[in-house]
Amino acid sequence: AKYQGNWVSGKPEGFGTEFAANGSIYKGHFLAGLKQGEGKITFATGSFYEGQWDSDEMKGIGTYQWKNGMIYHGEWNQ
Repeated sequence: AKYQGNWVSGKPEGFGTEFAANGSIYKGHFLAGLKQGEGKITFATGSFYEGQWDSDEMKGIGTYQWKNGMIYHGEWNQ
């Protein structure tokens, strides 16, 4: 993965952008190297999730939109 943004103690911290090897792009907040707080990930398929993150997981209130246009908005806990 490639990361552009703030670093603290060698780990992503604050706002940044992560470009993953699988083609997904995450723009949002990091804490100690993990996705944390508000952020948006766009998958290589064209689907995306925008909302809350906790320790690198989609967790809290967010919206997922599939490539076909279907949308889910609500609470995530995965």
